[in-house]
Amino acid sequence: MAGLNKYITPALVLFLLSPAIAELLTGSTPPLLFFFPPLLAIDLALYGCGALVIRELAFRWKKGWPTILILGVAYGLIEEGLAVKSVYNPAYPGVDASIGRWMGINWIWTLGLVAFHAVISIAIPILLVTLIFPDKKDKLWASDRTLIILAIIMALDVLILNFAVAHYSPAAMLYVLTIAAIAVLVAIARLFPIRLRPYTVKLLRPRIFFIFGFIWLILYYLTVFIPSMLKPGIIPVVLVMLAFYALSAWVFMRMTGNGGSWNDSQKLTLAAGILGPYIILTPLREVLGARGSILVGITAAVFLYWLNRRVNRREEAMERTRSSPGS
Repeated sequence: MAGLNKYITPALVLFLLSPAIAELLTGSTPPLLFFFPPLLAIDLALYGCGALVIRELAFRWKKGWPTILILGVAYGLIEEGLAVKSVYNPAYPGVDASIGRWMGINWIWTLGLVAFHAVISIAIPILLVTLIFPDKKDKLWASDRTLIILAIIMALDVLILNFAVAHYSPAAMLYVLTIAAIAVLVAIARLFPIRLRPYTVKLLRPRIFFIFGFIWLILYYLTVFIPSMLKPGIIPVVLVMLAFYALSAWVFMRMTGNGGSWNDSQKLTLAAGILGPYIILTPLREVLGARGSILVGITAAVFLYWLNRRVNRREEAMERTRSSPGS
């Protein structure tokens, strides 16, 4: 793998991995449709460029995961608001306009989707790529010129989706509010330190992180879909969703000492736990007609198994180095 790393850059892997996870593994796009060249190009320009730009901005600003997640929320507003317009469209597939809609915005849908993009589309791919290329995690993955080109490609992709694909016309003021929200999120990510003081805690078993991630994803979907069944008011649902996100962040920070006490094995098992339900559901999606889903699930499982072996060997080597005489 060391030789392979010489020729395959983390930028390229992230560019490919983000849409593969966000659209293919999650089942948002069936496999045969995902690999349809025009749609694949759109997804790469959106997810791939977005994930790379966010990683590079966070690195250049010397910020950590909170900044990546905040920028991930901004990305979610770009995709769901400015590109496909699901934030506003009451007839968008999956949107239940009977609840959570106020002043032309699908609030429950929007809260759910920006969290999805921040975690699944952006943070998890970046985390996995840093585990694949640990020797390059503290280096630039793209030049300033490349970063500008990526941002331009993504902007053009958003315009194409807005005008040519997503046939819905919200009020102009909704665009203004969305752009303002994106600008505020980027400003917060750039100007505020957003670095909690790390502290030392007892290292938990990696399986605890797997369980945490697995349960988190299930509870996340419950907060999104249960309201469609119970039809409660918008305010209690929004409050529950925000409380769930805040509680999740608090528990995670307690588990890791504000990010100061967790290792690569824990990082990988957290990612595997979050992706686990998607992998488990691939046979069901195959039965329901999404041909190729089982192959996607097997590929994802093999990839995570390979990465786990790689991470374990690396940590074992580091432990032997620390315990050897004279080290």
